[in-house]
Amino acid sequence: MQHLGVLVPIKGLFQISSLPVGSTYGTNSDQQVFYKSPATEQQTALVVEDYADTREMVKIILEQMGYRVVEATDGIEAIEVAKRERPSVILMDMGLPAMDGYEVTKRLRDLPQFKFTTIIACSAYNRWKWRAKAIAAGCNGFLTKPLDFTKLKSVLSS
Repeated sequence: MQHLGVLVPIKGLFQISSLPVGSTYGTNSDQQVFYKSPATEQQTALVVEDYADTREMVKIILEQMGYRVVEATDGIEAIEVAKRERPSVILMDMGLPAMDGYEVTKRLRDLPQFKFTTIIACSAYNRWKWRAKAIAAGCNGFLTKPLDFTKLKSVLSS
């Protein structure tokens, strides 16, 4: 049986755990959440970024990695697109118009279907307090802008 590594929150930290592919991991009153092998279904990535050039570069890299990419340009749109598209990964700009990435992440984490979605914070602010704030909001990781695409690939493939 194939297993999928998932990040499980434990007292504000994250631990890598193994989950059988296709098994139920979380549920809510409406539906069960299943994790499927990437080989059987193309995964969707949501890129939340207000700068078109940055959004386009990230989209190209993710598409080369085999993701189907959807986009949002502000925090409110990010929540709408996430609910509609149910991405397996979200790259979240922290400095967004309408609602910042910290608040978007908190709101998504409050929804059962996003409890275990991988959310990677992306910010030009590289101080430890901004990283800590992103992790406290519910992000699984933090990448500094300009994005190092080698690091992005490494984070997403682990």
